[in-house]
Amino acid sequence: MYICSVKSLLRAAACLFFVSASSWLQASAGNDVATLMTYYYNFTPRDCGNGRLASNCSGLMLRGTDSGKGFHVWNPSPASVKSGGVSVSYLRKDAEYQDLGLLKNNGFVLKPNDFLAGGEAKINVKCAFPIDAWTDYRTEQGCVDNGNTAEKEKTCQDMGITTADAWFKDYRRVSSNHQKQCGFVMEDRGSFNKGDAFYQFLKSRALIKDESMQTQTELRVATWEQDLQPHLPILAFIYTGLSGLKLAQGDQKDWYDATLAKTGKGDWIPVIAVKLPKTTAQDATFTYNTSDQGIPPGDADNGSCDKYIEKTEWDEKYFEPDMKKIIPSLKATPTVCGRTIGPDKTNVAYAQLFNLAANSKNWNWGHDGGSMRRQFSCHVADPRIAQDKPTWNLEPARPYVSHEEAVNMDCNPR
Repeated sequence: MYICSVKSLLRAAACLFFVSASSWLQASAGNDVATLMTYYYNFTPRDCGNGRLASNCSGLMLRGTDSGKGFHVWNPSPASVKSGGVSVSYLRKDAEYQDLGLLKNNGFVLKPNDFLAGGEAKINVKCAFPIDAWTDYRTEQGCVDNGNTAEKEKTCQDMGITTADAWFKDYRRVSSNHQKQCGFVMEDRGSFNKGDAFYQFLKSRALIKDESMQTQTELRVATWEQDLQPHLPILAFIYTGLSGLKLAQGDQKDWYDATLAKTGKGDWIPVIAVKLPKTTAQDATFTYNTSDQGIPPGDADNGSCDKYIEKTEWDEKYFEPDMKKIIPSLKATPTVCGRTIGPDKTNVAYAQLFNLAANSKNWNWGHDGGSMRRQFSCHVADPRIAQDKPTWNLEPARPYVSHEEAVNMDCNPR
């Protein structure tokens, strides 16, 4: 079992490992997924670099489902096929809510685009609403005019709204009517790009946090194909209340059976218990329990470690000889297993590093933690470095370079 509850970002390291000893008795792909979900939830960059949406590298896209009714829950509904858009909610440390909406207690979570495996389909975000916007009744893939209202709604950008303050002012103009709010469309418009639009969506959410805990965010994403298994990037089937557990287990088995029938090999995706916060003082938790699984993981656990990083420690007074100055340095001690992982486990190992060390003021909160991920992945990719160095030293002040350049510089870009 894996549990992490974060009371504040500054306590991330301490809280992540408030777990029972049994949590680490067995390496598990399910524990890996819980680690990744914790990382995506707590990583709050402005964007993912080069004006790309923050949802590409952070946060969780959740979709509550009508399970157990004789159809694959991951297939778009007839309404979504007709409109060209599917509704999901976006959960992150700075965009929280207390339930999935519409009395749903289970569903699934999608991977961020930057973490897709080969062959998995990208999720294309079309627009974002700070609070549920009744998008089933809206035009243009659910992003614009709401047929339930007398007014003709426009996108935020078409109304000249490009800041959270302007969105909030307009939201109050329409008396906080969810159906009349404008949505930020994910389009580049001059100097105001997609990344800006998504960032203002997040900032707008913060301005209504006193009311927004009761109602989820809403993104509209482009409708994907029917029967896209195993290429739809589902990270986990989830449940938020006990009544949703059996439904999530049923979805897990349905996915396994459907992928087995389609490819000849069943694809196992874990069931994860998600506890959503009830107040702004709380945070979401993500728990993997072996007893929650409707089917066993089989060989999915192969290659996982019980832990990847044994401990981390910041050195505030590291003298960098090439830069000729003192810079903060993170000393990460990998486990024996963590030293021998392949590139396919880089994401979860780095997520564990983040969960341990990002509580420090030294951490670079850029789209990828500065060059921290590059330095880390360089260590993982080079057995000569990964296995022989007692600690992996990573410095936020180092420049971001290509992977090849990092390897040529022994993982010390300069």
